[in-house]
Amino acid sequence: MNRNEEISLETLDKVLSDRIKQMIALTPRDDITRRQILYQIEDLPTYSRRLSGFLDYMIDYSSFLQQETWNIESAIWAEKEKLPTRQENPKINERIDKLAQHLGVKSNKLEDEVKKLVDSPKMSDAQADYFKAIQLLSSNYGRLNIDVSELVQTNKSLKKLHKMTTQRFSPTTSPPQLQHSTLSDIE
Repeated sequence: MNRNEEISLETLDKVLSDRIKQMIALTPRDDITRRQILYQIEDLPTYSRRLSGFLDYMIDYSSFLQQETWNIESAIWAEKEKLPTRQENPKINERIDKLAQHLGVKSNKLEDEVKKLVDSPKMSDAQADYFKAIQLLSSNYGRLNIDVSELVQTNKSLKKLHKMTTQRFSPTTSPPQLQHSTLSDIE
């Protein structure tokens, strides 16, 4: 070897040693395995073996980082798929809270309560009964309670009127008498 080749090999050897030291410095202290590998590469006796070991290490480390990146990206995509795809309507939460309040449950338990109501066989019977009652009373949907209350009030009034009428004309009371004492008064 001539003098120029020796200088260039010395330079490359120093550059390689510096790069190995940089990688040792960049490797986290808790990654003991990788740090030990770098120290072993640094202690190799020849330039060619150190270069080969360092390049193998860098290839392995690159594939490790690629795998880590892929795992993180997969986790991100999995989380994104869990997110709703439509934009949330600001009134939806308000409507959910009102429905939960109407059913007498907390809004986070609403889904379970609705499922119970839908699965309940009595619900369909009660619903059918409700609609039959609406038809019988010629009522409108949502007004059944009001119409039944009005019928109850009307029924009470009719009972009171019936009671007054029956008391006035009951068989225990005598029919009204004429106040005339003689036939001549009538003429």
